[in-house]
Amino acid sequence: MRYRSLALLASTVLAIGCGGRTSSSGDATGTAPPDVDAGLASEQGPNGAPPSVGNRSVGVTVTVVDGLVPKANVRVLFHDSTGAIVGEAATDASGKVARATAPSMVTVLTKDYGPRPAAVTFLAVTDGDNLRVGNRASTSKSALPGFVDVTFSGANIAGASDFFIAGAGQCGAPFESAAAGVRVGLNAECGLGPTNAVLATASSASSVVGFAFAKHITAPSASGAAVHVGPLVFTAPGTTKVTASHLRSAPGIENSASLYAVADERAFLLPGSGVIGAGGLDFPSPTGFADAYETELTAVGDRGGQTTLVRRDATSAPASAVLADIDFSNALPFITDVAITASDPARPDVTITTEAGASLASADVGFLSLDFDFLAPSMHSWTFVVPPGTVAFKAPALPADATGYLATQGPVPVRANIVRFF
Repeated sequence: MRYRSLALLASTVLAIGCGGRTSSSGDATGTAPPDVDAGLASEQGPNGAPPSVGNRSVGVTVTVVDGLVPKANVRVLFHDSTGAIVGEAATDASGKVARATAPSMVTVLTKDYGPRPAAVTFLAVTDGDNLRVGNRASTSKSALPGFVDVTFSGANIAGASDFFIAGAGQCGAPFESAAAGVRVGLNAECGLGPTNAVLATASSASSVVGFAFAKHITAPSASGAAVHVGPLVFTAPGTTKVTASHLRSAPGIENSASLYAVADERAFLLPGSGVIGAGGLDFPSPTGFADAYETELTAVGDRGGQTTLVRRDATSAPASAVLADIDFSNALPFITDVAITASDPARPDVTITTEAGASLASADVGFLSLDFDFLAPSMHSWTFVVPPGTVAFKAPALPADATGYLATQGPVPVRANIVRFF
């Protein structure tokens, strides 16, 4: 298959994109797996990119990054359709490996926090795929490349008793007084980019009373450096309404909505997430801030499974707006069960069951993370990126010297940590 663009946020594991849909199983606890961006092959030419024929690239490129830094010497395995290993390479100084002919599967032996072994396998790879994986061995939420120091104009906004500021979309913290200003730490886990935005929210005990923001902030130039922004002015919130039709109505299902303001290509969660019904749901929103809105409609079943419909709307961020109605009948079906058979601990078989046997073929991609030895200090994860419609697969072989990535001998506890189709 050609892997379409997929961006996964490590903290929430959400699909963000126009018309995106997610369907997930009930168990989504534990440590998030490595970041995976399975994008179309757009990098061609030098630095390890595959050759091209006409306007179409051939072969496959794998890129591994640690935060914003290319990661060298990461093992990349190539498999045939049975899962057998047919080749191996290590990423170069640019974090890349290229193979002129695409194998059936690609496995990257990455590391998670700790550093904990965390393999990533792409199934059904084809010529032209550009596979990007985040390796977190040296990147952590406590490692801050830099800061944004924010000041505000005047004293605290009238009626406000609580303040919160978010930077680069995912980093955020409460603060006590707008008069004193605030420092926001930014790191790669937040979604730090070349330019960034900050959004401050002032609230009373019951409602949002104001927003202040800055956009197009140049990233700190060095580790520990600070960028100064302000003074920012709090202004009264606008209102953005989300409406939906054909919401799930079966017993035990709850429908909810969340709204993100997208600025500098980063998504900021707005206050007001909650249950949505026929009348829609109103969100306080910062006038003039958003370049687009991301709406997430989620139906959660009584067994914990959920299905989410995600849509992006371009916007001029007016004071008040009503977004176009979202038809939830386009959402993917519930995944009701994920069965894992580990007769061979090193190569488990995975079987996916959906509500009423409904097909997942209309998805763009599937994403499953398995935890091995999750009752032991040696716990490690294995993430699989699979084609749409996948209902069963077998893990490929790993080399005998892949220390820490192989399941231990004997009965091995293994569980599905995160299961998503997008």
